[in-house]
Amino acid sequence: MCEALATGTTEKEFIANILSLLPKPIKIEDFYMNQGAKNARSAAAYGKITNISNAEDVLISVSSPIAKRVELHQTRCLKLERRLC
Repeated sequence: MCEALATGTTEKEFIANILSLLPKPIKIEDFYMNQGAKNARSAAAYGKITNISNAEDVLISVSSPIAKRVELHQTRCLKLERRLC
């Protein structure tokens, strides 16, 4: 058994800790979520995910511990729409 796992760290936490030591090719910033109506069946969160490496990358999945379903939508801002971005 791995010593880290023997100390109470789960395998998932152990892997996340190791991955956190690697260079970060993805920048995740400015994420926020507005509180929705009390009985709302959906909500929205906003943020920016940027590939800061020179290599092409693909986002494979998104998930949330508080939602049954998660969708990802892309928004591009034009200079004329700067007031919205």
